[in-house]
Amino acid sequence: MLKGYIDEVFISVQGEGPLVGTPMLFIRFGGCQAACERCDTPRARTQMSQFPIHGPTAKVVANPVKVVDLTAHATPLLRGLPFLAITGGEPLEQPGFLSLLLTRLSETGKHVLLETRGYHHRELAEVIPRIDVVAVDVKLPSFSERRLPVNATKNFLTIAMQKTCYVKVVVGPDTGEREVMEAARLVADVGGHIPFIVQPRYDEKPPPPGEAERLLVLTTQLTTILPDVRLIPQVHRVLRLR
Repeated sequence: MLKGYIDEVFISVQGEGPLVGTPMLFIRFGGCQAACERCDTPRARTQMSQFPIHGPTAKVVANPVKVVDLTAHATPLLRGLPFLAITGGEPLEQPGFLSLLLTRLSETGKHVLLETRGYHHRELAEVIPRIDVVAVDVKLPSFSERRLPVNATKNFLTIAMQKTCYVKVVVGPDTGEREVMEAARLVADVGGHIPFIVQPRYDEKPPPPGEAERLLVLTTQLTTILPDVRLIPQVHRVLRLR
């Protein structure tokens, strides 16, 4: 029986991108080979021996978990919610497990949002029939400390455009305009209609004076490359939700 690694399961609102504020059930996968230095969920980079389910009856489940068991836990939590969000970690590093999970959960009739760093295009092709929205979290060099994988990202976006998709880039005070512009041009080369979200990086300390104004100017400049550019902070952080 196919098994996979999960980091946590919980109900919250979508805190990022165009669907911000939408209530969803989040299934966060465990494990990510990217290991970005500024990952906002560093725990999920590692495949742990167990994972929590946050809900009316909190519980802890052993990893790796069978699809049938995860489905049994998730289905009751999905009642009344419009969306299932698959996030990570990196879900596409477990494509077989993800594909079977989505097949089983398709019986609930819920919309599915996949959150991914937008690198594993072959794996995306396997699961895209079960996905409704693809949120592509393009990792800028200032975030990941690695060069942007241009060809892999373009291949990924080409497949993602079969469904609703959008691109998000995390921008901090040390993020240069040039790398954001290059990411926007990459997206424009694939599909000029793809929404491009500028997301201020969340730090424990407050941003320096003038950072909000700088991001406003940057967002305005980006509209010369793409028609749909938005500046959206992480709303769940403001609400102090998971």
